[in-house]
Amino acid sequence: MTAENPQADSVNSKLSREEEELESLKTECNDAGCKIQSLQVETESIRALKRGLENALNDAKHWHDIELQNLGSVIGKLEAELNDVRRDIEQQHRDHETLLNNRMKLKLEIGTYHGILDGEESRFYSSTFPGGSSVPEGRTDPTPSTSGPQSSPQTEDSNPPGAPEESKLE
Repeated sequence: MTAENPQADSVNSKLSREEEELESLKTECNDAGCKIQSLQVETESIRALKRGLENALNDAKHWHDIELQNLGSVIGKLEAELNDVRRDIEQQHRDHETLLNNRMKLKLEIGTYHGILDGEESRFYSSTFPGGSSVPEGRTDPTPSTSGPQSSPQTEDSNPPGAPEESKLE
C-alpha cells in the first residue's frame, strides 16, 4: 500500500471485501439453487409415489368391490341352498310323521285282523271238535294264538283254517 493514495487503498480494500462477499453470495446462491433443484426432484418423486399409491388404492378398492360382489353372490347361493335343505328336512319330517301314523294304523288294522282270525279259529275249532274242548290235541293254550300259524292235526274231511268250503266236497 502506498501512502500517496490511501483512499485508493481503502477503496481497493473495500472492493476486495465486497468481492469476497459477492463470491460468498454467489456460492450460497449456487448451493441454494442446487438444494432447490434437489428438493424439486424429491418433490416430483414424492408426487409420483403418491400417484402410484393412489392408483394402487383405487385398484385395491376396485378388486375389493368385485370380491364383495362375488362373496355376495356366493352367500346368496348358500342361503338358497340352506333354505332348500331346510325345506327338504321339513318335508322329510312330515313324511316321517306320515309313515309313523300309517305304521300305527297298520298295526291297529293287523291287530284287528288277528282278532278276527283268532275268533274264526276258535269258531273253527269249536265246530270241528264239538266234544267240549275248543283246543285241539297238541295245542295247550286255551286262547287263540296271535304269534303265527300253529300246526294242528287235520282229519281227512276237515279243511285247514282259511281254506274254502268247496274242497270238502271232493
